[in-house]
Amino acid sequence: MKEVDYYSDILNYFLQIMEEHFSNKNFQFWGGTTNIKNTILEIPDKYDSLRKKLLLEIIPVETDIDIICYNNNNGNYLIIILEVKVGNLTLNHLSQLMGYLNVTGISIGLLINIHYGLSSNFMEIVEIKPKLLDYDIIQESRRNIKIGLVNWNPKTGLKLRFYGKNPINSIDILLEIIARELKS
Repeated sequence: MKEVDYYSDILNYFLQIMEEHFSNKNFQFWGGTTNIKNTILEIPDKYDSLRKKLLLEIIPVETDIDIICYNNNNGNYLIIILEVKVGNLTLNHLSQLMGYLNVTGISIGLLINIHYGLSSNFMEIVEIKPKLLDYDIIQESRRNIKIGLVNWNPKTGLKLRFYGKNPINSIDILLEIIARELKS
């Protein structure tokens, strides 16, 4: 199977976890595949001001998966980019995700591989240079970029496995980041 064949399952998995975890909050979640602009355009008319704001602020790139998280109470939002790869993750894959994050102004990304793991060279690089996954960038303003490395195994009950030495090393950490960014 190709990576695109997994997009829908991965997106639905993350949306379900977020919606269940934040069921008592006034949060909304929207997700899409292949182009972040399409996801923004799918935001319901009820949230037209958010949609217009995002269309002005976010440079449209062709992402594998993107998720928009929104707090109805205060208007705070967070966008997460998920880049999916079949086979071992490499430095080239990380560079692609970093490029998307830098260009769009989005601060959270997950690099997901299907079935495999990290190439030995990439594992060594991440061990030696963990700041590759958690760094500050200064463009219009300072922002912190956080990247999680994730394994997706659709054949097991435990579909998600986060790699230990990265700033988003569990689903709980990801949910904490979402809560912090959307805080009232």
